[in-house]
Amino acid sequence: MRLLTLIVAAVLLPSLPAAAAPLDGLLTEKDLPQRYGQAIKDPYAHVLEALVTGDKTCRLAQPEQSRRALFVTRDRYALDVETLTEVVAETGAARDLVAAAADLPKRCATFETPGFTVRVTPAVLPRVGDASAALRVVFWMKAASSPTSYVDAMQAEISVVARRDVSVTVILLGYYEKHGVALKTVTRKAVRKLAA
Repeated sequence: MRLLTLIVAAVLLPSLPAAAAPLDGLLTEKDLPQRYGQAIKDPYAHVLEALVTGDKTCRLAQPEQSRRALFVTRDRYALDVETLTEVVAETGAARDLVAAAADLPKRCATFETPGFTVRVTPAVLPRVGDASAALRVVFWMKAASSPTSYVDAMQAEISVVARRDVSVTVILLGYYEKHGVALKTVTRKAVRKLAA
């Protein structure tokens, strides 16, 4: 039975590719708890797509050109694995991205995609940068056999910050409501690195 459990765990866990080279101004492994390792492949990309693609009314606005850093936790069990994504862009619309994020729960508190029912609520974030907003997002995964039945749920904490003409978005995503690092802590680090 133990061998079967180990095999199932090995199949469920995402493979973690070699870390990408760090980019100037972005978070690195040194900025995060040891549990997070820099990665290239996002095991939860299909989940985030539900929030950043599709209907313009109900999506988290993203800059057209950006630099990104991705971190995946080195956990043995699939349900414990989390991702941390940082998106940084120099844009004249940084405050517009913050305003759009803050307004998303009013526009689309709950919406449907082919694979998920998504619920978006505002979250509390101490003031960071020139303007900031935070969201909590729950992704209910639809069963393949029925769009009204769910097989699991994933939870995200998201911050969007404007500092002058630069926007910073931090996304923590995993199966549990509480993540391995506080959103406010990692967001402040991300903004400070841009100022350095």
